[in-house]
Amino acid sequence: MRNTRTGLILLLVFATTAFAGGDHGDDETPSVAVTQWTEHLELFMEYPVPVSNKPGRFIIHLTILDGFQPVREGAVKLT
Repeated sequence: MRNTRTGLILLLVFATTAFAGGDHGDDETPSVAVTQWTEHLELFMEYPVPVSNKPGRFIIHLTILDGFQPVREGAVKLT
């Protein structure tokens, strides 16, 4: 479990530096789609481009690569 937590932290750090524009948000707000991997985890997340004083929704999928099973417990905190 420790490797999974470490991998998750690394994925979230690296994910904040990756940007791929998309149009999966509403018609006015483009979105960001990110996929990152470590040796143990895959992270896919999508969110609207941040706009000051406008809420946004993060969609985050974490997959444990050994067995390709989703992470089913735990919490993710975005700051």
